[in-house]
Amino acid sequence: MPDTSTHSVNNIPIELTEEQQEHIAARHPEFKAQWDLILEVIAEPDEIYTLPNADNEFAALKRTNYLTDYTVVYYKEISVERGFVITAHPVSEKRKHRLVKKWSKVYPK
Repeated sequence: MPDTSTHSVNNIPIELTEEQQEHIAARHPEFKAQWDLILEVIAEPDEIYTLPNADNEFAALKRTNYLTDYTVVYYKEISVERGFVITAHPVSEKRKHRLVKKWSKVYPK
């Protein structure tokens, strides 16, 4: 089985659980078996944003040119020892600009 965890830029272990893999594959079948890409976005993002009204939940974006311009991965840091992937999907440049207007940028500062 491939590695299903990585570290966030805050050096917190983030797990991509089997349950979340099933969730992502069901809603975005184009990402089925793209687990390495999802983990790469968390470990080496271009940008990270906090989400409104969501404690310790982040949106990591990376220009991947996989299907479209960016891949966005939503994840939660539960503690300094643990976090998990919520979901992931492709996003165009245009949609990215609409989304980030609602979010607060935390990386890079």
